[in-house]
Amino acid sequence: EITFIDIGQGDGIYLSTGEDVMIDGGSSSSKHIGENTIEPFLMSKGIKSLKKVFITHSDSDHTSGILYLAESGKISIKELYLPYCAMNHENYDEIRKICRNIHYLKAGDRIELSHGALTCLSPEEGMISEVSDANEHSLVLLYEYGNFSALFTGDAGRESERILLDSGVGRILSEAAPVTLLKVGHHGSNTSSSDELLKTADPALAVLSYGKNNRYGHPHQETLDSLNNYGIPHRDTAASGAITCLTNGKSAEIKEFLPQ
Repeated sequence: EITFIDIGQGDGIYLSTGEDVMIDGGSSSSKHIGENTIEPFLMSKGIKSLKKVFITHSDSDHTSGILYLAESGKISIKELYLPYCAMNHENYDEIRKICRNIHYLKAGDRIELSHGALTCLSPEEGMISEVSDANEHSLVLLYEYGNFSALFTGDAGRESERILLDSGVGRILSEAAPVTLLKVGHHGSNTSSSDELLKTADPALAVLSYGKNNRYGHPHQETLDSLNNYGIPHRDTAASGAITCLTNGKSAEIKEFLPQ
């Protein structure tokens, strides 16, 4: 199971892979997203601990709910994974104060799960840790389980996408294509989802996570046009509510909380 939680303007993705995993969990449109949405969602599934949590980058619309979970302690976090560039970056000081057992990921790292595996495609080890735009050192993760694959891009921008596709690790994505499921970068902003990435990934379905009437204008029309031009159908949390993908590694089924 992969569920894109209806988190408003932000990202929050739950994966059931034989162990309970989350990728991001934060919102800029709801100050209490951890208490009011993420924690109840997890507790409704009987989850008392998350085996692995991945924070793609330091922006609050990806971290606020995770920080709440770590402080609350009702649901424990066993292992936390951050981008390699976060190792000495002050933006992650608060996270380091609250969380323990932290690991740093770089392109090429692979984490085996009970069902499937996650491969880190970005950031590259050599990226400057003081990069001014946190989006550009977002973790980009490829989940593979049998014939199913999902690409999670955080807020990685077109420059990060170019570096990824030009690097040796970019071959991992090329060999995995077509990707079954794409989490569209940066909530559908026109700063992400380049033609090159969409052509390489060639996803069967794209998911956009954003809040209704957000002040950023997400998703941008350019991104929607690109998805349409490549014949990529998409679902949006703002319209569908929570979006869940169920897979056995051979086939996949999409369920929307608010069917369109």
